[in-house]
Amino acid sequence: MSGPVVTVLHEGLTFDIDPADWEDRRWLSRAGESERARWLDAFERGDLYVEGVRLGENQARRQRSAITGKFRDPPPVWDATIEGPTRALIPGLQTYDSFPAFIAPKWWGKTSLITQLGAALVIPGFRFLGVFGPVQVSRDDEERDVVLINPETRPAAFHEDLLAAGLLYDNSHSERALPYYYHPDSPRVLIVEHLRKMSGGPTALDVTDPVKWEWWENRLIERVNGAPLYLVADSITSIVGNQTARARDFASAFRQLMEAVGVAAGLGILHSPMNPNVHTAMEGLESMAEWDGAWFGSASEFPPRSSSKRAFWTMPRMGDPEVLEHTIVLNDNRMQRAIPRTAREPVDQAPSSPVDHGQLEQVVIDKLCQAGKAGLTALELTGASREGEDLRKARDRLASRDPAPIFSIRDGRFTRWFLTEFR
Repeated sequence: MSGPVVTVLHEGLTFDIDPADWEDRRWLSRAGESERARWLDAFERGDLYVEGVRLGENQARRQRSAITGKFRDPPPVWDATIEGPTRALIPGLQTYDSFPAFIAPKWWGKTSLITQLGAALVIPGFRFLGVFGPVQVSRDDEERDVVLINPETRPAAFHEDLLAAGLLYDNSHSERALPYYYHPDSPRVLIVEHLRKMSGGPTALDVTDPVKWEWWENRLIERVNGAPLYLVADSITSIVGNQTARARDFASAFRQLMEAVGVAAGLGILHSPMNPNVHTAMEGLESMAEWDGAWFGSASEFPPRSSSKRAFWTMPRMGDPEVLEHTIVLNDNRMQRAIPRTAREPVDQAPSSPVDHGQLEQVVIDKLCQAGKAGLTALELTGASREGEDLRKARDRLASRDPAPIFSIRDGRFTRWFLTEFR
């Protein structure tokens, strides 16, 4: 590499950058691990000198570009004949090469939604939230793994949620360098990175630090069976050390990392404010620029309680499908399920004899009225027979209304239902 020796001076820090060290930022390796961030900051913001002469603003900008190789290679060209058309990954929700943000208030149930998403990406035929089509992957992508990065939730609780979703656990490390979750009928596995167990805790994923960026690049490529199919970062608020103003910089660095690693699609988790009427990211509108639209989760009150009404919808960037508002309820296995606000019974599932929906809904209400404040478990309310199936549909129709005459809460391992008047 040809060029002058460049001297960097910034806030008492001085060092030289030799042209022989321009390639791959070898000059940065001379700094101790604890000093690399300071050196990089000095390089980007400090004064540059060549042969004792301070470079002007434009000269310094060009010199930095020469050192980093920013304009060394021509920019890549997108070619439609090579890239091909938009492809669905989760039919009805997300396409390949899409990285939206999921924005919802604290205690909404974001982590449970993520564990169900992880299960949907691994288990054949699994319908995410009960409504979106099973994941569609090409033959080349069948063995690419799914990575969930968990900075906040206790690992044991996260583990139990994944098992409840239908995944199995393997810690033999026989094929991969980390424990993983799998399904016997799928070649893909799910790997969870628990940041609470790493040095630095949640901020271990703060890839705005070039050292951490490089570490994660190597870890994702070398230790997770090549480039992952899908990666979820939950939640960005804790990853940036609760400094919400830095969420924009993290999103930019995170997207660059996904591009460098070759991740096919992913999701970032942000918090909405403590106001049930405001659904934008608490981290500010600027934090949304790098994401491909947003999935939203809302609650009827803050903080959300088990009995609070929850909803899910999306506002995608061009290319992903739009999802209109769905009510979120818990099914009999405590799995989140999305019910369209204008739910209709599918024609091909209609019983051979007419069903009186109003009569079945009245049966549900009468049962809950008799139970009073004690409520009924899902099994006590609907049973498990064919009649139970129709009662469950009636129950779900009632729960999706606005206002809803019934509601449910978690009660240990079960879901318990009540009339709204007993809330």
